[in-house]
Amino acid sequence: MRVYRDLSANIVKHTVATIGIFDGVHLAHQQIIQRLNQLKSTYNSESLLVTLWPHPRYVLNKDADKLRLLSTLEEKLHRLEQSGLENVLLIPFSKAFANTPFDVFISQVLVEKLAVKHLVVGFNHHFGKDRAGSFDNLSEYGRRGGFTTERLSKVEIEGEGVSSSTIREYVWKGDLEKVNKMLGYKFTVSGHVIHGNKMGRKLGFPTANIEAPEIYKILPAEGVYAVEADINDKTYEGMLNIGIRPTVDNSCLLYT
Repeated sequence: MRVYRDLSANIVKHTVATIGIFDGVHLAHQQIIQRLNQLKSTYNSESLLVTLWPHPRYVLNKDADKLRLLSTLEEKLHRLEQSGLENVLLIPFSKAFANTPFDVFISQVLVEKLAVKHLVVGFNHHFGKDRAGSFDNLSEYGRRGGFTTERLSKVEIEGEGVSSSTIREYVWKGDLEKVNKMLGYKFTVSGHVIHGNKMGRKLGFPTANIEAPEIYKILPAEGVYAVEADINDKTYEGMLNIGIRPTVDNSCLLYT
């Protein structure tokens, strides 16, 4: 998978494409990517996903302190690569870019820069300054700019719509069973092992204190979880504690 880090790159053109944040790359996102993969041969083109980084709410400071993401950038790119996607364009999000009206984005990016052939978006998709651009806008300007559009239906699990915001709420609650169903894979947390007091080793149950490197990564509610730990290309069954260590010193950390 090719990753383009800004609009100045020599980006592949005439693609079947999609645009969005794609936090978590959950089942609704996967439906869009699967559709791109299906359409590649029809349009004799490659697939392209256009996304923004960092998340707009962090740049615009819209309750940024309350937002935690399902995936780090590295985790998101890993999931996208596993999906069979061929190209990803990461547009650096800034306050200046946030002021781009939807019609300018369509004409300057989708038409002039990328020459998109066909655009697929998800249910209730909006884009551009103040999220003023709708699917109807895409369709209208697409006809003018020479590309076709397609909107996919809402994805539901057990009668509830799948979205990044909904999944975040279930992560906060610690309902990882519902989280995993909506993601379509097991929720993951990656980080660096940091040295602790090594008390678990003395008790016959070695532990690893994990420091999540990205402060914006969401963590489940405090509690004890059954986990699979991937270490040096090996997978181990384990137990994860998030929160205080009452048998040690009541300090708060993440360890497995």
